[in-house]
Amino acid sequence: CLILQFSGSGNSRMVAQSLARRLDNAPVLPLLGGNDTSDALKTATRVCLVFPVHFMQLPRSLSAHIKALDLREKLVFLIATSGGEAGDAIGQAADAASAAGGRIVATLHAPLADNSVVLKTPAPQREAWFAALPGLLDNLATHMREAVTDDSPDTAIDAAIGKRRRLWWRLSGDLLRVGMNLAYGMGRKRVAADTCNGCGACLRACPVGNLTMVQVDGHPRASFGPACLDCFGCLHGCPQSAISFGRIRVSPETRYRAPTPV
Repeated sequence: CLILQFSGSGNSRMVAQSLARRLDNAPVLPLLGGNDTSDALKTATRVCLVFPVHFMQLPRSLSAHIKALDLREKLVFLIATSGGEAGDAIGQAADAASAAGGRIVATLHAPLADNSVVLKTPAPQREAWFAALPGLLDNLATHMREAVTDDSPDTAIDAAIGKRRRLWWRLSGDLLRVGMNLAYGMGRKRVAADTCNGCGACLRACPVGNLTMVQVDGHPRASFGPACLDCFGCLHGCPQSAISFGRIRVSPETRYRAPTPV
């Protein structure tokens, strides 16, 4: 078994690591892992993709990255982590994995907590979701160990969710993103020069390498590139709270930390 994860603020990485514990410490690699991921895929027969839900959809550009994987003759399992609804993320991931030659065997939605700062998950709900996670992963791990063939039709996702509902989820996600931009100016990414100390935590948090370190008046400062996915990883990962997405900022009290593996 091989587990490939894509994570911003850490939920999907934590779920991937938790699943690995149930599969004899199966390797966990970044989904965008380059040559290491490609090499590991050559010998894997069962592959689990773990990813977050962004605005009711798969993170932007992730579909193209999944399609670029060599999943031919692989049994594929999908896990979507979210702050509530899975939207069409699982459907989009299934479409991409099928296009890469994979055969979808099982899918899992693991709600944990919303990391957007604006849409806060109540503590009791967060605790209930986290308490349910071990059981969900136990069941999926059993399925991954025992699955020997895939008898799921290619249209399983459409049949389970419905084409119209999938379209509704995508439209809802697009409207939510537009609303966040209008209400909070989310698209205006800024690094406060008087607060950033150049520690590089945001660079390590970014799953797509969209941040670089530049020199400003002789001091290192983080700088955004054009490929931000709005995952909020850097926002929560900055220990100085130097990053803002428009009016969206975090403080030590509102900073999200993913749970430890279970």
